[in-house]
Amino acid sequence: MDKFLTYTIAGLVVGSLYSLMAIAFATVYKATKVPNFAQGAFGVVAAFVAWDVASHGAPFIVALLAGMGAAAAVGFLADRLAMRHMLGAPTISLIIFTYGLDMVLTTGAQDIWGAQIKQISLPLHGRFVHIASISVAYSSVMIFIVSFLVATVCWAFFKYTRLGLATRATATNRSWPSLVGVNVPATMSFSWALAGFLGGLAGVFLAGVYYLDPSVMDTFLLPAFTAAAIGGFGSLWGAYAGGLILGVVQDLSAGYISAPWTVYSVSLLLVVVLVIRPQGLFGPVLSENPLS
Repeated sequence: MDKFLTYTIAGLVVGSLYSLMAIAFATVYKATKVPNFAQGAFGVVAAFVAWDVASHGAPFIVALLAGMGAAAAVGFLADRLAMRHMLGAPTISLIIFTYGLDMVLTTGAQDIWGAQIKQISLPLHGRFVHIASISVAYSSVMIFIVSFLVATVCWAFFKYTRLGLATRATATNRSWPSLVGVNVPATMSFSWALAGFLGGLAGVFLAGVYYLDPSVMDTFLLPAFTAAAIGGFGSLWGAYAGGLILGVVQDLSAGYISAPWTVYSVSLLLVVVLVIRPQGLFGPVLSENPLS
């Protein structure tokens, strides 16, 4: 029982990091209908800025906000300078652009801050809380709580606020929202800034748990995308749950079978979920079958 609990808690911790990045994926998709593969680069920029600010003696919260703000600015500029001029382009072109943006940002981060491994110190580092007979780092509990709060706030924002509803409407149709007073270009810029902000949050926490270098997000980008697909790209709660499920499945597979089985177990989970529910576990029900 202790072994199962250990693997489950460890999986929830890793899954919380997946959830943060998956929520960022789901948020920008919900707002733009474009899978943003530059999310990892937003996290890298934020983490390096946070590390730079913290290295000058600033408190963690100041460094975190500086990093998230920098990533939000990058997202805003990406829309103003490029995405805005690509409206109406095929989705595949937009996806390729986000891949290119990812390469530009990670290469730029390496040129500015170097490729040496760095570390961000999280609050309460080295302190533990005991759950049953398992010791869990306070920082891990903090990340779990933060990921839940982020999912809650984003869900409420898109469901109840005027700006959130305008953002969803703009993603669905970019013509008619302007007829009711929605500033479509500004809303799109906000969507990309929000993507940078959330990606930055995930990047800083990930660098604090593991390490920081220009490629640190590469390992987490595909699992986070998979988590968003499992939960459903149209659902923020689905992205949150998908990250936790993925983390637990990975750790249980590694613990009870072997580490290489994490890839097989996650791939099998993704295939089974998408075969049964193509929209993901918590995604909106498809209104029509494109194959019919």
